[in-house]
Amino acid sequence: MNPEQPLRATVLAILAQYGPLGIGALLEELQQAGHTDLQGVLKLLDQLREEGEARVDGPPARRTWDLARATAAGPRVSPPPLPPRPAAAPLRQNVAPPSRQAAVAPDDFDELEDPSIFLHATPAPPKPVVATPAPPVPVVATPAPPVPVVATPAPQPPAPQPRAPRTTRYKSLTRCDYPAKSMVGYMVRVNWCGQRQQAFFSDAKHGDRLGSLAAALEWRDRVERDLGKPRTEQLIIGVAASNTGIPGVTRLMRDGHPAFQVSWYENGRMRRTSISIDKHGEAEALQKAREIRERIEREGLARAALVSIKRPRTRKRV
Repeated sequence: MNPEQPLRATVLAILAQYGPLGIGALLEELQQAGHTDLQGVLKLLDQLREEGEARVDGPPARRTWDLARATAAGPRVSPPPLPPRPAAAPLRQNVAPPSRQAAVAPDDFDELEDPSIFLHATPAPPKPVVATPAPPVPVVATPAPPVPVVATPAPQPPAPQPRAPRTTRYKSLTRCDYPAKSMVGYMVRVNWCGQRQQAFFSDAKHGDRLGSLAAALEWRDRVERDLGKPRTEQLIIGVAASNTGIPGVTRLMRDGHPAFQVSWYENGRMRRTSISIDKHGEAEALQKAREIRERIEREGLARAALVSIKRPRTRKRV
């Protein structure tokens, strides 16, 4: 059996018989019935109120308890006057602190002070919290760092464009493609023995690129025959830039001794040989140097002609 059932039945019977009762009168009736647990009584009253079987009326200092609906069989009677409180068996009750006792209004009824006011008293509204503004933080203006002055370099002249590779492999011919200057064709220059002749062959005049190329080659070969220049794709010199007047033969001092030096190109590299003047004499050494130079030129020209006959150069279509 639940230990709260007897207490519950007793509380309901007292409220049904006597009607609205203050907490002091209710506790006296329960004490006479043998119930002295104050905390249990207060807990049970709250439970009855939540379940709707009891109700509370009046201000917190004069609160009365009654049944929510009439359940008594007969008319209610007034409770008997309270007997004097025996000193031997005081009720167990919570004693409020002095600060709360001072806040409770005095009770005009001859009954115990209602302890429920300490559990159900309406709390005082909280005091508004006034936020104290923080003191303004002094703003120290930080000077901006100096902007570095970058010297703008002077504009540089445009770099020279690399020279375009030759578009032809024909000696003494140069391809020109300059539409803005109306120069689209082949330039031909022939130099021999201090003489120089040149001519320009335009694509527009000769039909197309191949037409101007054929005309340029024909003009070059004819001019070389007229000047007496040998027809070869190798480099040949008509006027010697030497101190002897013979191309490729130079008089110089070698290790403190005079000599004639013979120079020529072979397979794209410079070759040299020397004839001692002290050993052969001035005239004989010059004659030997001339013979070596002429022999090298004959061999070089004959070799170039032989190559051109065996492997004719084919014109590249452009």
